[in-house]
Amino acid sequence: MTAVPFPVFRPHPLFRGGHAQTLAGFCLLGRQYPYVATQHAVQLSDGDRLVLYDDCPRAWKPKHRAVLLLAGLTGYHGSSYLVRIAGKLNERGVRTFRLDHRGTEAGAGLARFPYHAWRSGDVLAALQHMVQLVPSARIGLVSFSLNGNTTLKLFGELPDRLPPQLDRALTVNPPINLSACIR
Repeated sequence: MTAVPFPVFRPHPLFRGGHAQTLAGFCLLGRQYPYVATQHAVQLSDGDRLVLYDDCPRAWKPKHRAVLLLAGLTGYHGSSYLVRIAGKLNERGVRTFRLDHRGTEAGAGLARFPYHAWRSGDVLAALQHMVQLVPSARIGLVSFSLNGNTTLKLFGELPDRLPPQLDRALTVNPPINLSACIR
């Protein structure tokens, strides 16, 4: 596996610290990306459904990369950071999928049960649905905050059920000890 070369990160002169960068990313919208996603319903074993948003670049080919993006606890497919990340990946030819969990945005009327940190099976169902849509693609997973925790839980509990196409994952700021975080 070869590493993807990334340029050296140089913070903006006005936003050098991590807190300033976080607030700037939230408050300053930056470049806007057009909405071109196709929605796919993901059927769950308990009868509930999730919604996947599929952003496919024009030049994408079946053997290219696809990435599942999972927002943090209060996020959804339209969260500004997910839209920006999907747009930047699409510009590089990567097909992206963003997920609305149970009770969030389009998933609000499709679920009887709530979303929570122990729903690692929901992430697995989204990955398996992606494999049906892009069976020859190499798949990556990027998850934030509470979904980072759910992702790590999935990898620890069900590593043998993960799709073989999944060859990389990144979790950003996952709360590892939820009880301590709540306290």
